[in-house]
Amino acid sequence: MIKAYNKFVIFLTRCIDPKQLWIRYAIGLSIILVLLAVSHVASVLSLRSAEDNAVAINESGRQRMLSQRMLYFASAAVHAETEQEFADARRSLRKATDLFETSHIDLTREQQLNKELEKLYFDASDGQSLDQMSLVYIDFARQIMNRNTENRQAIFVKMEELGRRSLLNNLNAAVTGFENVAHEQAALMRFVQSTSFMCAIFALMLEGLFIFWPAHVAARNSYLALEKAINKAEKKSQELEETKAAAEYQSLHDPLTKLPNRRFLQQELDERADECRKNNGSLAILHIDLDRFKQINDTLGHAAGDHILMHVADTLRDTIRDEDFTARIGGDEFVIVSSIGDDKSILSKIAERVVTALSIPVPYEDDICHFGASVGIGIGIACEEGETLDTDRLLVNADIALYRAKELGRGRFEFFSVELQEAVENNKKLSDEILVALSRDEFFPVYQAQFNTDTGKISGVEVLVRWQHPTRGLLTPDVFLDVARHLNVISDIDQIVLKQALTDYAHWQSNGIDVGRLSVNVSSERIEDPELVEKMRSIVFPKGKLVFELLESIFFDDGNQLRLENLAAIRDMGIEIEIDDFGTGHASIFSLVELKPNRLKIDRALVQPSVDSSSQRKLLEAIVQIGNSLDIAVIAEGVETMAHYDIVKSLGCNYAQGYALAKPMASDDFLVACKKGLTEISNRPADLLAG
Repeated sequence: MIKAYNKFVIFLTRCIDPKQLWIRYAIGLSIILVLLAVSHVASVLSLRSAEDNAVAINESGRQRMLSQRMLYFASAAVHAETEQEFADARRSLRKATDLFETSHIDLTREQQLNKELEKLYFDASDGQSLDQMSLVYIDFARQIMNRNTENRQAIFVKMEELGRRSLLNNLNAAVTGFENVAHEQAALMRFVQSTSFMCAIFALMLEGLFIFWPAHVAARNSYLALEKAINKAEKKSQELEETKAAAEYQSLHDPLTKLPNRRFLQQELDERADECRKNNGSLAILHIDLDRFKQINDTLGHAAGDHILMHVADTLRDTIRDEDFTARIGGDEFVIVSSIGDDKSILSKIAERVVTALSIPVPYEDDICHFGASVGIGIGIACEEGETLDTDRLLVNADIALYRAKELGRGRFEFFSVELQEAVENNKKLSDEILVALSRDEFFPVYQAQFNTDTGKISGVEVLVRWQHPTRGLLTPDVFLDVARHLNVISDIDQIVLKQALTDYAHWQSNGIDVGRLSVNVSSERIEDPELVEKMRSIVFPKGKLVFELLESIFFDDGNQLRLENLAAIRDMGIEIEIDDFGTGHASIFSLVELKPNRLKIDRALVQPSVDSSSQRKLLEAIVQIGNSLDIAVIAEGVETMAHYDIVKSLGCNYAQGYALAKPMASDDFLVACKKGLTEISNRPADLLAG
């Protein structure tokens, strides 16, 4: 018996390829799923059929009961002695008749009848069919209900004879017929379910015999083979050591550039700091960050970025001295560690070589990649024997110097200094204060009037932001705007100022003061906010009176799609566009034609020298002519004296703004000034000027 079993197992393992077992497994599962589906469908059909048959049996029995009720109420109607008794019997008879007729229609129209029931209901070969009897019975009832029927007693006799003689027997036969159908269908469904169940059991037995058992044998053989391979591998200790060394190398090196990584850098810094402690030496860190690397990744793809990173790694290897150490610490950031000491001249030469070498364009496929590098240098000195350098602080110092190099224009190097650290700390303090100021509503708008040079009347106000600092007093944007931009809260400040300005504008209107347009300075961050349009739709503002002022420096030749879409959307809302500080940025005439702003505001730096310089006046005139040719109104800001006002008016500037005409004022002060006569230049009181 055992030999026969072993031969059977050998036969299975030879005849069935373990690699193909999944096919048989899938087939077996498919068969079981089909059988389960058949069984499920049979169950559903059985339940549905049982429900239908139950309904039919109930309806048939109900018809039988209703036929008796009809006969009863017909008798009551025939033998009624008063009009009220007849009316009551007639109403009950109508209700029973309607129910009987509805039930009859449901049984003969909705139910699927077998041959016997079809014959019972519709075959009139042996006399009247059940359908005909039911219709005649209903007709008798309706005649009895008819008030105009004279021979009601004779009709009742016929109805009673039909009901008791034939209709009731046929209704009983219908109930029996529907019960027989229910029994037949239940028997059929039980057979289908039993057959499906037996087939599923049989399929499972076949799967166990031809799939699971061969799979078990194959898995056992694979396990034995794997165990043998492991035993063999354990004998090769040298290979394991090599694998361990390779893993250690990978854990300490960047997989792309093969340079040491941050973990290796930390080990190196610890070792060199220990040497500095023993030798009273010093250590320098050069933190390198690539300029314009993100643009290469975004435009040419990450493959191009990887190519640049490998090129940078090779360049640093060729640039540094043999005793120096370089590492990639993440992204496009690299570090050079040098033990030169505090000799800034040598460190400057190293940094300059790095900046120069990394400014050379690098070809990639059919493109040329232009990028650069900024370097921050931190120096640490062990002043006394036994003192340990704080390498973490040294890294932070180099990072601060790098930030300064990028801030000053990139493509350069900077040394860390105490003054630089103080500036960073002051910026950090100012950053924290700005965040607190936002939560305390310390930012608020002030307003400077703009005047129409033709009429001399107020044509609008420019909204300027101020910060009421709790200890430093009133601060202008030049103090906090750059820090706020780095904090990415410019959009929040813009939103606060806009909402308050709209509130103040409505307040002026309610006091009978019409100042024309409300011009709000809008940052590039706000224009590029994906939620700008939704935010503006949630704000109520006067259509055609609100103006967004955009700096010329953000007035895009770069074709930022989101910016263009937002500008188009806000213009559709009835918001006008002005270009601020025109003449000092880089907007092109093509950009003006493409955007079609409502107004240009000439920068004060171009207006102020115009009193003493004829060439400056010609420049102003040229800008006005550009505006006229493009049908764009021109505003001159920086009108500090009436001489300035006369010049810009004579050159054709449509509007003027400056301290000679009105100083920036808070909302309440501005309202008082307007009531005193600020709205017209000729009525301007002297106390409204800046002095």
